[in-house]
Amino acid sequence: SCDINKWAKVSIQENFPPRHFYNDLKTRDMSKTPKVDVYVAGFPCQPFSSAGLMQGFDDARGRGTIFWHVREYIEKQCPRIFVLENVSGLVRINEGAYYKAIMESLDALGKYTIKAEVLNTRDHGIPQNRGRIYFVGILKSFDDGTFTWPSPVPRPSIEVFLEPRQAKPTESDLPGSSAATAHSNVLNAIEEIRTLGHDPFEEPFIVDIDSSTPRMKFLLDITPCLTCSRSNGHWVTNRGRRLTKAEMMRLQGMNPETFKVAVPQAQLGKQIGNAMSVNILERLFVRLLPAAGLVRHGVLADRWGCGVPIDMLGTKQPSVQVKCQGPERREKLYATRRLQMDRIMTANKKLPKPSGEQRLVKKKRVAAPAARASEALPPSTPGLETLPARKTPTGVKAPQLPVERAPTSRLKPGQIWIRMAPKGTPSRDSDSTANVVGRVVGRISRRPAAAEDGEPSTSTKRVLGQGSGVSVVKRRRDL
Repeated sequence: SCDINKWAKVSIQENFPPRHFYNDLKTRDMSKTPKVDVYVAGFPCQPFSSAGLMQGFDDARGRGTIFWHVREYIEKQCPRIFVLENVSGLVRINEGAYYKAIMESLDALGKYTIKAEVLNTRDHGIPQNRGRIYFVGILKSFDDGTFTWPSPVPRPSIEVFLEPRQAKPTESDLPGSSAATAHSNVLNAIEEIRTLGHDPFEEPFIVDIDSSTPRMKFLLDITPCLTCSRSNGHWVTNRGRRLTKAEMMRLQGMNPETFKVAVPQAQLGKQIGNAMSVNILERLFVRLLPAAGLVRHGVLADRWGCGVPIDMLGTKQPSVQVKCQGPERREKLYATRRLQMDRIMTANKKLPKPSGEQRLVKKKRVAAPAARASEALPPSTPGLETLPARKTPTGVKAPQLPVERAPTSRLKPGQIWIRMAPKGTPSRDSDSTANVVGRVVGRISRRPAAAEDGEPSTSTKRVLGQGSGVSVVKRRRDL
């Protein structure tokens, strides 16, 4: 890790202690800097911001040249993937000359597939108007060509990211007159909001109160960009106060409950405004890591694209779920199935293999019911035909069942004979013989027999035989 700001170093060491820390990117020896698979860098944005002097690479303080040191590390250590971030103004200032120079210099490395896109935090699950240009590179020798930019998802209300409201604010809750710019900006914003037909004390308008009056802006249900120069937080009209540091962290995709604060509040606000939006970085890595072969496809799920629960950010408001659509839905389903299969395979590996004796016992237990069933069969008698043996779904041979042939010598023309097996005899099919015969008899008895050779029409007769046998009398014409 590397940062020239001493307070940034404190936060990094407290929350994500790296193996190596460098104080200055410009003075470290790139050839001796450890190699990594994933490299992320945000070179200074002030030289390229429309809110600054827009001096670009010619910045008087030398901040515009930091990019070339970032590129030097990429050239010498060849990380498998890299992500670079800066303000979206980089694309526009100087008629796009700086953007073009950066793209050409990265492409000149010759080893990477280079892509760039402007992504806004508000389009990826968090209500913050923060447009940034992202450069991504994948080493060509590992690139499988599957990387695509994340598509926009529905934006939840900013109310979900704010602490619950205690009471409706009033005019007395405005910033003090000692903060002249902030006080006048809030008054002007409230007047404009009311002119538009809204109640600023009921609806969540977020006001950039620390900007100069001509540049002052406010947004409904979404915050203006959080920046280093707005470390005190924007004004929330229906709360009558500024954004808290915890709320600002949530609006950058961070969880304030798990982050260890080891710096003054003013420095914390600057670090939040200077950070990259976590939601966008996560959505990029879900796509970059599989594309570069660092993880299997389908292992990572896009939480922000498929309804990340907001309570993971430490808010006390209800969770919000965003429905997956299109590719996002397929990615989540595939990842879920992959995780389920991994758990099953892991569980199977832990099961002991059965010994030869155990396998033999299992076979005996399966075959035992068939043996008992065959013992219950009546002895073979003349006039009985044995059905061929067949295999059941479990692989066990079914018992051979006797079926009595119809006594054709005793049947009258137009009659059929059905014989039930004796009680206790297993059925050849899933239904018992009695059920089958019952359905046949019921069906036939509902259909009247047609007249034959001039005889009057008669109904089918149902005759119960002696003992366990049942016979069905039916004219052949109705069969």
